[in-house]
Amino acid sequence: VTVVKPDKLNEDFNDVLKAKGAEGVREILKRNLPKEIAKDFLTSVPSLPSKGPPKSKWEEDESGVKAQGKSFAEIEKRCVRYLCDYLEKENRPLTSELKERIVLQSEKAADFMFHAYALKGTSLTEEQTRPYLLRAKYELDRIPEIRRDIIKDWQREDNFNEKTDGLFAHMIAERQASIEGRLYFEAKQKGQNPPSSIEDIAERELKENGEQTKELTEKLSQKYGLSESASTLCAKNFLRYKETHGEKPTSGQIESMVQISRELETKNYAHPAKELGSHEVEFLRRKEGDFLFRNTSFEGKLPYGQENRHVQTQAKASLEITTLTITRELLRINERDLSL
Repeated sequence: VTVVKPDKLNEDFNDVLKAKGAEGVREILKRNLPKEIAKDFLTSVPSLPSKGPPKSKWEEDESGVKAQGKSFAEIEKRCVRYLCDYLEKENRPLTSELKERIVLQSEKAADFMFHAYALKGTSLTEEQTRPYLLRAKYELDRIPEIRRDIIKDWQREDNFNEKTDGLFAHMIAERQASIEGRLYFEAKQKGQNPPSSIEDIAERELKENGEQTKELTEKLSQKYGLSESASTLCAKNFLRYKETHGEKPTSGQIESMVQISRELETKNYAHPAKELGSHEVEFLRRKEGDFLFRNTSFEGKLPYGQENRHVQTQAKASLEITTLTITRELLRINERDLSL
């Protein structure tokens, strides 16, 4: 068991996050984690390009990138390069906050591009990349806004537990932002403005999908012989895919979701230092499932050994950063309430 604490006495990770952001938290973890875990942690985030002679955004022929056969990591790195080139052109310094944003935006955009191009074996030009990066930016901007609205609504109803419900609100916000992002992207692709009622449309779709979850869970359970927990996870992943990409997963993708749900159902998410709540376990299953789905989509099989440990490290790192971000936001909300 490895216990990691900030360097200063009586300081916790919330203090570090407020003072130095997520990058400060990462630095402490990198210094104190065992080498094997630290190595996974370091490779769980794409590195930003070092300073040097300007490079082509794509480092490919001018006709575009052949997306067929490109792994998610390769597409993600190209998104990082695109954003870094843009910031350099705008003479904006790479602050720690911007570096964190580049990583998150590139991961989101790469996910859209991976499913839209790489899995279909089509070419991707530099011009076609920008809309996906803009969609990723839109969603990243909206997630904290939606999350705050949900938390405030629950607080007004006196139905909010600070210890557990912040993460639950975040997962709801991610799904609503994903629907809004898809509607935003589709409108822009048609040369139109996003609908003025985009929030209401997304809320309705999310509510309808929530109502479909039970029926879909039963169908998946009957067809594939899944337990209730595995079929529920599979149903939610099916609906999240549809919310993100605007279409149902293929039969092959559903088979992968079924396989992943079976794999994750039997997994023990016990934490050495604390007992994880149901929302934390659901978050880890969701994140790990997403990483595994990307892998099976590209490789055609689940990862094992070191690759599987890397996936688990990515999911845990995501939970740590998300939890700290939510804690910081709750502190701000409470401070504002006290100042009124």
